[in-house]
Amino acid sequence: MRHDDDDYGLPRVDVVVPDDASELDADVAIWRREEKVKQRKARWARLSKPFRGWGLALPVTVLVLLVALLSGAMMTLFGPRVPRPTTPAEPLVRPSAAPGSVGGLLPSAELTVNGAPLHTTRLRPALIAIIPPACECDPALLGLDRIADASAVRMYFLADRRTSGQSIKAAHEDLWKISGRVADSQAAIVDDSADLLARTYQARGLTVLVVKANGTVGQIMHDLRAAPEPALVRF
Repeated sequence: MRHDDDDYGLPRVDVVVPDDASELDADVAIWRREEKVKQRKARWARLSKPFRGWGLALPVTVLVLLVALLSGAMMTLFGPRVPRPTTPAEPLVRPSAAPGSVGGLLPSAELTVNGAPLHTTRLRPALIAIIPPACECDPALLGLDRIADASAVRMYFLADRRTSGQSIKAAHEDLWKISGRVADSQAAIVDDSADLLARTYQARGLTVLVVKANGTVGQIMHDLRAAPEPALVRF
C-alpha cells in the first residue's frame, strides 16, 4: 500500500507498508544479527577496558609468562634429577663372617651399575633390593626408598632371573619402570648377569640387603611384603 497524499504539508515520504507482516521477517533477522554483533562488541569493550593503554606490552608479557611456565614444566618432567646426598663409605673391614651371611662382605665381583662397571665393595652404604619377576611390590619398594632417602644411602635394584628365563634386557626394562614408579628414577640398576647376589643370599621373593658403610651386610630380609619400620633398618 503506497500513501501519496500529504494532508499536513509535510514532505512526501515514499513508504511501503506490506499487507502481510511476515514479509518483514528477513529485515527483522538482519536487524537481530546486527544487534547481536553490537552486543558482542560492547561486551568485549567492557572486558578489555582494564587492559587498554598497554599496547604491545600486554601480549608480550603474557607470551613471556607462558614460555616460562612451559619451560618450567618441561624441566620438571625431563630435566636431570638432582642426586641425593649420600653417606660416605667407611674403610672396608675384614670380617670373620663369610659372604652371604650377616656380618660378612658382599661377594667380590665386578658388576655393572647404570651401565658402568662397579665392584661390589663399592656398593656401600646401601639398600640392595633383589626383585623377582612379576613382583607386585611397589608399596614395599616405595617404603624402602623413603628409608634410603632418610638415611642418605643409595638404593640399588637388581633382578632375580634364576627361574624366570627372562633376558637381561627385558629384566632391566622392568627394573627401570619400577624405578620410575617408586624411586623417582633415583635407584641405580645393577646388572648381575650371573645372579651372583641372588644365589649367594638365597633370595626368596623380594629380598633386601642392608649394606653398612664399612661394607658388611647388616641385615638380610627375605620375602618382604611391606617395608619394615625405619627404626628396624640399621646401617
